[in-house]
Amino acid sequence: MEKVKVAAVQMNLVQCTSEKDFFEVLDKLVYESAQNGAKIVSFPEDLGFCVAWAKESFRINNIMFGIEPEFNSLTFKNKIEQFANWIVSKLNLKFMGEWLSQKRISDIIKRVFKKLAKKHGVVIISGTVYERKIDGIYNTCYVFDYDGKLAGSYDKHKLVPLEIAWGVKPGFKPYPIYTKDYDIGVVICYDLDDTNWINEIVRNGAQMIFAPSGGWRPYPDYPFDAEKESPQLKRSVENKISIVKPYCCGWLFPGLYFQGHTQIVDMNGEILAESVDWGQEKIFYAEIPLKKKLY
Repeated sequence: MEKVKVAAVQMNLVQCTSEKDFFEVLDKLVYESAQNGAKIVSFPEDLGFCVAWAKESFRINNIMFGIEPEFNSLTFKNKIEQFANWIVSKLNLKFMGEWLSQKRISDIIKRVFKKLAKKHGVVIISGTVYERKIDGIYNTCYVFDYDGKLAGSYDKHKLVPLEIAWGVKPGFKPYPIYTKDYDIGVVICYDLDDTNWINEIVRNGAQMIFAPSGGWRPYPDYPFDAEKESPQLKRSVENKISIVKPYCCGWLFPGLYFQGHTQIVDMNGEILAESVDWGQEKIFYAEIPLKKKLY
């Protein structure tokens, strides 16, 4: 059975004030991944937050390359989450969606990852950014081939209440993204909870699945419900497909903490790599088996 070495970047979403700073932060992570033999490098959800205040570089082509309180009750936790989700779903926060979907942000993401993929000769799963399209705002993930070309994009299907309040629209295209070597299934975070959605992506020819995820927590050491928050374990067995789920970690800014539960599983639900130091930035590697291509 064909295998490929992948890297799941559990990334600290640091604030970058310029496009050049963002490039340098990611260059180190992609360089390390490539040096360790990864052919596909995946980043977590909400990467666009890193450049929410960044200025675009008008000299992007001249960037120098080569720079190198605790709650123990999950029942209580679930009730709090359900109540918070209900409150948020009733709010109208579309101004946030408008701000997060500025063209400047998605342009920076595309330019930087295009250069990194070509520079290091790897396929890159970009994580996500809120992108304004003709018919609305979407939570979008890009896939760049090893020659730097944009192979395709995927829009999140199963939105969280906060995204709905921001005016984000769900995507409805459960198809793999085709690179020169791989047919890559991309989903985003909560999409893994939808059994039928994952099954359809696999039926349409995905050889593996990457699921950029966030993992927002109100504070460090917030309870982690392994049964509820690790749907990849079931989806991998149901569909006989490997799943890579990179998470964010650390503080983005006060009140927004990501705990990080990165995990890579094979098609039998066996864990090949996972985060133990949840709040620490780290790259996880694994050789994952691939399903056969349909064509």
